Amino acid sequence: MVMTFGSCHKEGKYSPSKKISKIYRESGYDGYFSGRYLSESWNWNKNQLQSIYHHSSDGSISYTEDFTYTKGRISRVDHRYPSSSMSYYYSEFTYDGGKLSRMADYYNGQLESEFSFTYKNGKISTMNVTNYYSYYDKSETMPMVKSSFLSLIIPELSDKIIENLYRLSNKSKGGNTYTYSIEWKGDNISKIKGADGDEWAEIELTYDNKKNPFYGFLNSDFDEECFSKNNITRETWTEYDEGEMYNYSDTYTYTYDGNWPISKRYQYGDEYGTTYYEYVK
Repeated sequence: MVMTFGSCHKEGKYSPSKKISKIYRESGYDGYFSGRYLSESWNWNKNQLQSIYHHSSDGSISYTEDFTYTKGRISRVDHRYPSSSMSYYYSEFTYDGGKLSRMADYYNGQLESEFSFTYKNGKISTMNVTNYYSYYDKSETMPMVKSSFLSLIIPELSDKIIENLYRLSNKSKGGNTYTYSIEWKGDNISKIKGADGDEWAEIELTYDNKKNPFYGFLNSDFDEECFSKNNITRETWTEYDEGEMYNYSDTYTYTYDGNWPISKRYQYGDEYGTTYYEYVK
């Protein structure tokens, strides 16, 4: 998502000086190792990102993200699958002047979730996220809830967060709205906090001083890499749920080519993984 809030950036326009061409991944857990495989292929038309091919570990394309632009800004992202030219899942983006005002996710043509934003001193200060569950049974809702902000801000912890969000959503038959407050340190988000009654979750973030190749990127996922100018090195997450306090701390290490990362590694107990970046030459 484009959260490029500095005065020299225009939201919805993503044209970094170093453009990703391919992303490779490898991971392991409890004796299993995936091996390195091509995960994403990014396709550019000069300075404009046209599509991203998402690959399975066997090399096949699992789905494609296609980008639509209006007046040079990303206005829609469609997920297309090899078995069909139709888009079952797409996101639309609305701007108010120079700022992103709304993002809406649709699944099979029905509104699934929407995000709205308020700003302070030119930077996002709060975000309201409404997930609509009345259209889906449990088997459909669970994977779609991954669009929720907290599950994407810490993707490796998403299973627990998704479980909690689904449980909370069942308190009502319709939509459920969450509000998140966002704090900044310079051009990087330093803290995010969300609450639902007596339950709350908070994330604190620290960064390196290198350039983030995803800064200003806008697609169907709200990924923490897209919000801040630099690369996240540590995430500390605290959750208070049903009278219990949970704490997690995740660390990322990078290798660089000059000011740009070419690999990112994480490890959580027995689980580990590395992401490799290649850039357009």
